[in-house]
Amino acid sequence: MGWTSPGGVTLLLLVGVAWILLAVTARGVEGQGTVRSAHMVVDLSGAGSEARVRLEYLLDGVPEGRPLGLSVLRFGAARVAEVRAGEEAVALRALPGVAAAATVTAVATDAPGSARVVLSYEVTNPVTAHEDQALRGYLPVLTLDLPPEEARPGLFQAELILPGSWRLSDAFPTGLAPTAADGEAGRWAVDLPVVPSVVSFRAHLDGRWHAGLPLILDLLAGAILLLFASLGWKHLRQVAR
Repeated sequence: MGWTSPGGVTLLLLVGVAWILLAVTARGVEGQGTVRSAHMVVDLSGAGSEARVRLEYLLDGVPEGRPLGLSVLRFGAARVAEVRAGEEAVALRALPGVAAAATVTAVATDAPGSARVVLSYEVTNPVTAHEDQALRGYLPVLTLDLPPEEARPGLFQAELILPGSWRLSDAFPTGLAPTAADGEAGRWAVDLPVVPSVVSFRAHLDGRWHAGLPLILDLLAGAILLLFASLGWKHLRQVAR
């Protein structure tokens, strides 16, 4: 299943909705605190049967003890469960459509005027197999109802721990890359200037690298450029005669 399949189109639409919600939220809570950074670690090393996630938000302008809204979107068969903020269990309440929400409390840090929220949760059915023998993984991100401090590279950082035999062919966000030179360690990382609503990837079990849609589009674009360059060169030679 590629990004142009019905599932891929649905994913892109949901991500678009999340961006709209982020923009609306940013306007609604202006001056009430911001997200300075978000660091996410996902352990999928158990062959993809479930994912264990740790997500830490560092916040500015948020006092200790302030309640904060938390939301998550549903992607594919993946479901978020066993949510905890620090040591406290967090109950998600279903919203209309494909979303769920909860309330968590900010805790203080050593730096004045800053706070943090440390979340841990499980994702059940994070990976599904498809007809082309590819694995599609969806890892929903629990997002706070706060705008980013500023859209800058590295505001959101994610690390995925996958079985070493898996090879990723494409991902959302784009840029997900192995932290080791050959990827054998099974650790992949990516960073973004904003917090996404999902981290998604496509992988294969045979340990071999497969061309993903981004590469195919790049090769197609390169072929078109070469074609136009060739036609232009032929035209110049004819004019020069």
